[in-house]
Amino acid sequence: GVYGGVSTKGWAIDSITKNPIDVHIYVRGAYTGKTYAAKSGIIANLSRPDVGKAHPQYGNNHGFEATVNGVKEGDYNVCAYAINTTDGPNPEIGCKQITVTTQDIFGHLDELSGNNGSIHTSGWAIDPNTKKAVDIQLSATGVSALFRANGFRPDVGRAHPGFGAYHGFDKRILAPAGKYKVCVYAIGNFSNKKLLNCKMIQVN
Repeated sequence: GVYGGVSTKGWAIDSITKNPIDVHIYVRGAYTGKTYAAKSGIIANLSRPDVGKAHPQYGNNHGFEATVNGVKEGDYNVCAYAINTTDGPNPEIGCKQITVTTQDIFGHLDELSGNNGSIHTSGWAIDPNTKKAVDIQLSATGVSALFRANGFRPDVGRAHPGFGAYHGFDKRILAPAGKYKVCVYAIGNFSNKKLLNCKMIQVN
């Protein structure tokens, strides 16, 4: 298991052809047997010299690597199947029980203020379970907004090079004059959520 997903690696050969074949991955509950995620269309065509050495009549290009994302925390049985090139059954390559975990989102709220009929918020956030941008949710009485933290922040990229530089946000949300308690959350790609900060502000 990897953070927020399942990583698989292996090889598959159909004895009636030298061509690469498809592989399907299924992620099922370890105790319920329910299928929670699946991935198809994986072509076992990566170079695996060890496989070619063991099976020289088929060549090297029969390896596969794939990650099934969007798997929530928990224990799972992960099974890989070689897809038969004929009408026969699809044999199981192997199964393994794994545990999937998620890490907390991290980030910083640089500004949260009110002026000129709007609420201004800026900052950055990263979901360490993926390189994808997260959503930012701003919530206050009578005012809400949802937007993507995908703005260019080279300082964030330098500090966290494994995730890239596109994790910033800088937004103004229209709001009537008044006093607000505003909370800003980062929402990750695996239903994980992080409060960045709450603050009382005045909109003029």
